[in-house]
Amino acid sequence: MNQDRWSKKDTRDMQQDDEDQVSPASMAVFVAYFIASSTMLIFNKLCMIVLPAPCTVTLLQVTVTTVLIAVAWCCSLVEIQAVDRALLSQYVIYALIFVLGINFTMRSLAITNVETVLLFRSCSPVLVSVIDTLWLGREMPSRRSFLAMLGIVLGTTWFAASELQTDTSMLDVPGVCVNTINLILTATLMTWGKHVKDRCDVNLTTSVFICNLTSVLPILALAVLEKEHLIIREHRWLSVYAVTVLGTSCVMGTALSYLGWQMRTMMSATSFTVVGVLNKVLTVVLNGMYWPDHAVLSSTIGLMLSLVAGSFYQQARRR
Repeated sequence: MNQDRWSKKDTRDMQQDDEDQVSPASMAVFVAYFIASSTMLIFNKLCMIVLPAPCTVTLLQVTVTTVLIAVAWCCSLVEIQAVDRALLSQYVIYALIFVLGINFTMRSLAITNVETVLLFRSCSPVLVSVIDTLWLGREMPSRRSFLAMLGIVLGTTWFAASELQTDTSMLDVPGVCVNTINLILTATLMTWGKHVKDRCDVNLTTSVFICNLTSVLPILALAVLEKEHLIIREHRWLSVYAVTVLGTSCVMGTALSYLGWQMRTMMSATSFTVVGVLNKVLTVVLNGMYWPDHAVLSSTIGLMLSLVAGSFYQQARRR
């Protein structure tokens, strides 16, 4: 019994050491994820313009990722490990949350603007930190981390107040409801993903493959229920530009799947969520280049203040 306790403690200590180390490879993964995650939101918005069918776009992305990995496995370029039923069920739950999260993100982008999505998303570290402490065995956030998360909330409050001066549509009930659900799903996805990664001893490619493979049928079902085949039939999306946008989003989705699972190995759920918030600075800048309804200067300053505050967040140690 004592040996088992020491073994678990040694495992937690090794995981803590892995998360505390910052190697050049880890920094490269961080930078790559930062760029990919920032630009993916923009491409998803472009996808909604060329093909306003969120479930279908998501289905294309996860299917392309699954097929690419399967082809690579057939060519002996990657290894896909066998998993038992108990392990598979963990990934199925993750896939269901992932599917709902992606779908509600697409819907948020379809009925609101990028700034509104970022407003709700930037509040997610607070929610994730609570779950991290209660469920994933992390210590309570330090004073510095608490102030950092408080700064995020204050910054997004400024952002919301400034945005309301130019666009009151963000107060519409459908937009608020969809973005609130998206926020809850984001927090759940972050914590469950970390839970799965810590307890499932499989390689990176296996995690990415199972996640995307188990997502195909649920997304297909959603697309059918939403009658998106009618949108596909009526909308002219078979142009060079549209195919390029959709194809690029699929390739970026594959890269983001790999980077996201690798990031879960490197840091806690809350830290991973904070990184996701911080990279939205680049998203706001890119968004202003494409759409005239981007945030005014005062609202952008508020959002940037929240992101700067988030950069001071310090990862809580394992208990």
